[in-house]
Amino acid sequence: MDTMEIDDDAYIDRNLVKQASVRYDALAVEKKQLQISVGNLTKEKDQLKQRYSSATTERDELKANFNSVKHKMDQLQESYNDTHRSLENLQTDHKNLKATKDQLESKNNNLEREKNALRTLYTALEAKRDQLVSNYSLLKRDKDQLQNSHNTLKQERNQLQESYNDKRTSLEKLQTDHKNLRATKDQLQSRNNNLEREKNALRTLYTALVAKRDQLASNYSLLKRDKDQLQNSYNTLSLRKNYTERSYNSLWKDNSQLQTRYNTLRVEKDQLQGNYSGLTADRDRLRKNVDKMTAKVKDMRCQEHWKKFDTSCYFVSTTKKNWTESRQACITEGADLVVINSQSCWKTKLSAAKKENCFSALWHIRYWQPGQPNSYNGNQDCGEVVQESTANVGQWNDDGCFAEQIWICEK
Repeated sequence: MDTMEIDDDAYIDRNLVKQASVRYDALAVEKKQLQISVGNLTKEKDQLKQRYSSATTERDELKANFNSVKHKMDQLQESYNDTHRSLENLQTDHKNLKATKDQLESKNNNLEREKNALRTLYTALEAKRDQLVSNYSLLKRDKDQLQNSHNTLKQERNQLQESYNDKRTSLEKLQTDHKNLRATKDQLQSRNNNLEREKNALRTLYTALVAKRDQLASNYSLLKRDKDQLQNSYNTLSLRKNYTERSYNSLWKDNSQLQTRYNTLRVEKDQLQGNYSGLTADRDRLRKNVDKMTAKVKDMRCQEHWKKFDTSCYFVSTTKKNWTESRQACITEGADLVVINSQSCWKTKLSAAKKENCFSALWHIRYWQPGQPNSYNGNQDCGEVVQESTANVGQWNDDGCFAEQIWICEK
């Protein structure tokens, strides 16, 4: 009986399981892609486009399901199952789209924080640039002061040179006078002595002037060396300034590119949000249409000798056949053996069978008689509902598929 139950379940549910498996695999792939794309905004954009295409496909499938429900009114049970699965898929897609929206908002917040960080860095670089400009102005002013000092010293040196030349000229004149006075040496001996003393004093002054000249030359060398050092410092500062300007321009360019990419992603996000809103509106419209069709199906009447329950019609046979013949009789009527999936459904369908044993196509483990199914002698692969009294709805028992029972069709 276990083998029969598995075969029957596989027969009835194989399409549902296959579609659910395909849907589960697709959702698992999408979840994995979303987890991978947390740190990559560009990949997330591509995934959002893929999600948009998938949502569009889902919308087309919903339209196809709706047209199928409208076109195949005779196959109401199959249309009801398709509609129910479509509703579940819509709810799942809604949750996925909502999760995607939350992730987009999180990415947007991260971009805002990165923009603020870049803006803070730009402010710091701008302050550093202003400080470098101020330092350059101070250095230029110091250079000008040193240049003025150098010019002043050079002017003083020229003045000293002129004084030295004047003194030399005076000395030469005195020597000439001395030669003239030697002719009158006897007369001007005392004056000559005085001139000799003056000559010695002038010679001492000359020596002092030469020493001062040498000192000025040494100072000039020191000033020239300081000037060269200042020039080297200036060149180094100029190189650093140029490097800072290039770095600032590069950072500004990168900031502009990031701002452009952020604006592009924001526009694409708004477009995807608009597409999501359109798909949501289409989903709601299709859901309303499905609800209307379901209500219309419930209001429809069953054909003669068939009884209505919920959205399905049921036929209870008046003759007995084995399981294979019973199912073939249902298929001939465009239906199949009844599927029992709830307590209320079980009671209603058994009351329609006039409390007799009957065949069913699908079974649930909680409705079996104690110790059943047991596949007695290994030849009980079908199930029947056993009515023991009029006070209950009976329980299930496994029996041979060759046994003849009344049957219930459902469509």
